[in-house]
Amino acid sequence: KNFLDSVRILADKALSLDDQLADAYRTKGYYYREKGLNEQAIKEFDKALRYNPNDYLAYYNKGNVLRWGLGDYFQGIKNLHQAVIRNRGVDSPVYLRSLGYSYSDMGFWEKAKYYYTEALTLDRDSAIYFHLLARIEFNSENFGEAFKLEKRAWGFDTTRISFVGYLESSYYVPDSLNYEAYSI
Repeated sequence: KNFLDSVRILADKALSLDDQLADAYRTKGYYYREKGLNEQAIKEFDKALRYNPNDYLAYYNKGNVLRWGLGDYFQGIKNLHQAVIRNRGVDSPVYLRSLGYSYSDMGFWEKAKYYYTEALTLDRDSAIYFHLLARIEFNSENFGEAFKLEKRAWGFDTTRISFVGYLESSYYVPDSLNYEAYSI
């Protein structure tokens, strides 16, 4: 808690020296996001973008606040697209997956698969790729296929605890897979 207040104070101090410092506005956006003040966070991210229209982190965080915090998936996705367009770094797959996740949540599963595949092309992380495909199948109520894909993800990386939740959801899968689910 004190850390967050220090962040805001330091950002305000930086802005007192240069009121066009995009990084400071983005930092204040993080602060308000963490405090649950989503509308104020959006305002700060917008200020950051006014002074640096290529700030992919501001677009990314604004997109996340819009979709998760305010439930505006359309504007959230619009901002996530802007983040993806502007980021060409090693962390690009993170942004591509986030965009895919948003499409998946809205039921646009083919669009989600497209962005998941783009991320896979860049970082070759097959475990998370199959996990995300399993999530799509799970949300489509194709539980047997979800289980098979999650098992495939688990085969690539048994250290990712997030995969276990889908494997443990074996009561959704056909009886023929229940024994296999419990034995993993």
